[in-house]
Amino acid sequence: MYSEELKNGIYQNLFKKGRRQTLNKLNEDRDVKMYPLFNSTKRKVENATSFLPEDIDFNARIYCIENQIYEHPICLYCGERVKWNSK
Repeated sequence: MYSEELKNGIYQNLFKKGRRQTLNKLNEDRDVKMYPLFNSTKRKVENATSFLPEDIDFNARIYCIENQIYEHPICLYCGERVKWNSK
């Protein structure tokens, strides 16, 4: 189970006020002086979702935390790992 501290940290340190996500900037690190907790929170999310491939979009990691997913989903039809579509 993902901790409430991690979930709250996502919204406090990775999102703009009002929980609006900056999709194009989550994959990049930010200046530590301007955003002191951004990079550390991002690393916590990456560690918590280490079952996902390294090159996966960061939004898929947040999706897994929000939806309590603990392993890479498998297609029920073909048995292969699902591909993430991040639009």
